[in-house]
Amino acid sequence: MKKLLLLFLSILLVSCTVAQDDEIGFIDIAYYEEQEGGWREGFIIEAEKEYQKGNKNNYKFEINDEHTLIYFDGYNLKYPRLDNCYIPVYDQNKEEVDQAYPMLISLIHDQTRVLEVNLITDYFQEKKFDQPISIDQLDDLDLKYFDKENLVYLYNKTLMQDPKKFGQYLGDICKIKQVSDENNIIWQAGSYGVYGYITDIQLEIIIDDEYLSNKDELSELESLMIEETEKIENYILESQDLTLKNMKLKFDYVNIEAIKEALQKIYDTVDESLLD
Repeated sequence: MKKLLLLFLSILLVSCTVAQDDEIGFIDIAYYEEQEGGWREGFIIEAEKEYQKGNKNNYKFEINDEHTLIYFDGYNLKYPRLDNCYIPVYDQNKEEVDQAYPMLISLIHDQTRVLEVNLITDYFQEKKFDQPISIDQLDDLDLKYFDKENLVYLYNKTLMQDPKKFGQYLGDICKIKQVSDENNIIWQAGSYGVYGYITDIQLEIIIDDEYLSNKDELSELESLMIEETEKIENYILESQDLTLKNMKLKFDYVNIEAIKEALQKIYDTVDESLLD
C-alpha cells in the first residue's frame, strides 16, 4: 500500500513546497504524448532508489520484480469536465450514490475506460518489460478502447527516458484553473507534473463558450493570441517558473494578468494533507 501511495503522489502531485532529492526514496521515468480529445496518455515507471545501481548524482534506472511499479494512465489539460469522467462515491452497501470531480481529469476517472486502464497497468506490472517491446508481446492483452501499437510506442519511449534529480516542486499542481476578465473572456491554465517537475502546461482562451484552439479558422487577432499563449507555455516548461514571476517577455494580445491569476490559483491551492 505504501508503494502504491508513493506512485500516486509521484504521478499526480507536484507542489509548491520545495523538496530535496535526498528526501525522496524513489526515482521515476515517464513519457506522455498527446492523443485525441485533449488527452495525453503514457507510462510512468517508478523504482526505489536503494535498489538501483549508481548514486544520487547518477542513478542507472533498472526494472526489477519487487521494487518497481509500472503505471499506465492519461490526463486531460483542456477540459475541466467531460461526460462520464468522475470519481464515484459509494455507500456502505457498495452502491454508487454520488459523483465527485477531480481537479484534473485522468483516465482512471473515465468510467467507460477505467477497467481497461487498470488491466493495462496490471499487465505491464506483471510482465515488467525491461527492454523495448513489440506488439507480439501483447498478444494476450485483450483491449477495446486502446490501441496496442500505441501502447508499444509509448512504453518504448518511456524506457528511453533518463532519470533526473527530483525537481523543485512537491505536491498538487496537477489541475485546471480559470479566470474571466472584464470582456467575459475566460483564460484557462492547466498544468501537470511528474517527479517534482512541471512536465506539461496548456493555456486555453474561451470566448462565448468556444475554445479558440477548436476553431477551424482563426482571425489574425486570434492567431496572435494563441501564438502568445504558446510562448508562455514554452517559457514555463523551460524555466519551471509556474507563476511567471521572473518572466521578461512582453505581450500585446493576451490578458497576461488574467493568465498569471489562473496560474497563481494552481500554485496556491495545495492540498496540505497530502504533504503530511
